[in-house]
Amino acid sequence: MTETTHGQVFILDALPCQKQTTTLITKSKNDYIIPLKRNPKKLFKAAVKISESQLPVSENQTVDISHGSPIVRKVSVFDIEPLKSADFDGSQWGEIRSLVKVETSGTSCKKDNEHLAYYIIPNLLIISNF
Repeated sequence: MTETTHGQVFILDALPCQKQTTTLITKSKNDYIIPLKRNPKKLFKAAVKISESQLPVSENQTVDISHGSPIVRKVSVFDIEPLKSADFDGSQWGEIRSLVKVETSGTSCKKDNEHLAYYIIPNLLIISNF
């Protein structure tokens, strides 16, 4: 006998392989976080366009100095549901409703570093858990 899991957050990778998986996760009342990479290009380009063309519904910036050099992290959350973008079609990707943009900058080994990452999530509430 197996137990059903509810309210869990799965962190996945390799989005092109996960279309059926994301649908199963959301149908079982769980959530997921998937980092967007440059593939599929259409989805990644849509994420960049959204983050450049609309205001975030939430934004937070922190400074971490725990390793001696300050690291600045800015997290912006965008609501993509009202856009009804074909690139973020819920039936294809498993109910994507939000886009998270994480910008990190700082100095490490006397070099300036910047990193930009995008994540897709089905539910804004899971952001508050991290």
